[in-house]
Amino acid sequence: MISSLDIVPRPTFTIVMNVYNGEKWLHDALRSVFSQTFDDWELVFWDDQSTDGSAAVLDDFPKDRRIRYFHAPEQTPLGKARELAIREARGEWLAFLDQDDVWTPDKLEKQARVIDEWQGPNLEIVYGRAMRFGVKGTPRDFDQWHECSAMPEGDVFEDLFRYCCFICQSAVCLRTESARAVGEVPERFRYSPD
Repeated sequence: MISSLDIVPRPTFTIVMNVYNGEKWLHDALRSVFSQTFDDWELVFWDDQSTDGSAAVLDDFPKDRRIRYFHAPEQTPLGKARELAIREARGEWLAFLDQDDVWTPDKLEKQARVIDEWQGPNLEIVYGRAMRFGVKGTPRDFDQWHECSAMPEGDVFEDLFRYCCFICQSAVCLRTESARAVGEVPERFRYSPD
């Protein structure tokens, strides 16, 4: 028998955070999650056998039922680790946040607005701009091809091959069922499985 207490509403977004020895960056990444102005999300924190204090970083934040911690049974390449985390997603949309990235506070709110207002055919991917920053150099747009112009919309498949990959993993959200339907990342893609 299932009681009403056992039923968890499906969140709009599942934030997938794959972590491997990310203690150095996790406070900033997690602060950007907890700072979101749109709060209908869950976080799948997939710890891929970290040997540093990555898991303990979660203890520095308030307990929140939206946080779901998973300790991988064995260390796997990033593509496989993402797949395993996606299997745990309950949200309608997947939003990815790498352990060393941060979001602006309105990232999910803006993407939820696009989803709600979409009037065209099936919407499968929503993405936005991303900035490269760090200790080396001045911040730059991740997509330097479209840095001073509007980013492509609609069927962007050919543009991704014609110009460059202008979609940054941490700036995208994908419809969960569509991502699952595509299938797993082939194991031969050990680097940049995004």
